Amino acid sequence: MRLRLRSIALAALLLLAFAATARADEGAWVWFEYRQPIIGDSATLPRLSLRFWSDTRFSAERGGIGQQFVRIGPIFDVTSWFFLAVHGTIYVDRAANGTAEQEARLEIEPNFVWRLGPLTFSDRNRLEYRFRESVQRVRYRNQIRVNYSPVGAKWIPFVWNEFLVDLRAGYNENRLAAGLGRMLAPNVRLEAAYLLRSRLPGAEWVHDHIGILYLFVGLPPVKR
Repeated sequence: MRLRLRSIALAALLLLAFAATARADEGAWVWFEYRQPIIGDSATLPRLSLRFWSDTRFSAERGGIGQQFVRIGPIFDVTSWFFLAVHGTIYVDRAANGTAEQEARLEIEPNFVWRLGPLTFSDRNRLEYRFRESVQRVRYRNQIRVNYSPVGAKWIPFVWNEFLVDLRAGYNENRLAAGLGRMLAPNVRLEAAYLLRSRLPGAEWVHDHIGILYLFVGLPPVKR
């Protein structure tokens, strides 16, 4: 219990630090994910669950919160190595001049996961249909993630890379991250990471430095 309290206190300090440095540096993203079982449980396959995801992005350029996402939808775990997610997402983007624009997204997300000794791998594929009043676009994203996660590990270092391809503009963004996760409970994980985001808003690539804080609450463990 004492260790868990220290971990929660550390999470709060990291959150404050990221929020503070967002104005001085490039930015900070704060993620929260929660999964609720609908059919089956954490020990049952196949199963159906509901995912809720919030994403708040602080930006030094925009002087505070620049973007806010809310994502919700079902996850169908077919096997131990494959699940399919379908989401609806609402996204608000605030420009530097203070104006805001809303975007709705429909996302289809096949995921593949596997283990090789102490390493776990995931391959996330996401196809997005993005709708705004001013424009409609389609984008494909692929994220490969590697965790050093021996069975029963409490601390989990990881790296991941994601490339993003707009079907009109082509390959115009890449995200490379490295960080450390801490298991607070069998189904609760806290992660802190550094993200290098490379994007192509015009003729030249721009490189952003971003801190990420991510709290994941998965399906509760089931004793058989």
